[in-house]
Amino acid sequence: MDLLTGAVTPLPAYDDDTRRQLENPRGIISSDGTVLLYDSKRQSAHRLAFMATFLRRGDAAWTRVKTTLDYSPDTGICFSATAAYHEGKILVCADVNYWCILTPDDHSVTHRLEPLTMSKYYRGWCQRNSYFLEFQGQLLWVSVMVKYRYDEPT
Repeated sequence: MDLLTGAVTPLPAYDDDTRRQLENPRGIISSDGTVLLYDSKRQSAHRLAFMATFLRRGDAAWTRVKTTLDYSPDTGICFSATAAYHEGKILVCADVNYWCILTPDDHSVTHRLEPLTMSKYYRGWCQRNSYFLEFQGQLLWVSVMVKYRYDEPT
């Protein structure tokens, strides 16, 4: 539904297998009109199962990408992922400081999550959440920082 006009655009249904795997789907609509639905589940201490399905403007059916996201044991435990579709690729962020880029051809391929070069802690501040925004054709990754005092958020 277009929040500004109230116009409703029906989307095609996706198959039962996709419906089962997207237990708790989250979604985002890109500026080009692509609808991305995704979900992630922790498989083990250092592995996430990631599933996404997207519908580009003019497509008659959803395109599915299912993969495993692997990360180094020294990075801690990633519990969930957020994603955005941009220029034919899916950018995935796990927790607030690990990322990878997927393409529709990456179905069933294991990907390594890469750490960001910035520190998770910066002079008493800690990253808590990350969001994707599109602005003037650019995909921005925004992190919410929380000030820490004596190891407690304030």
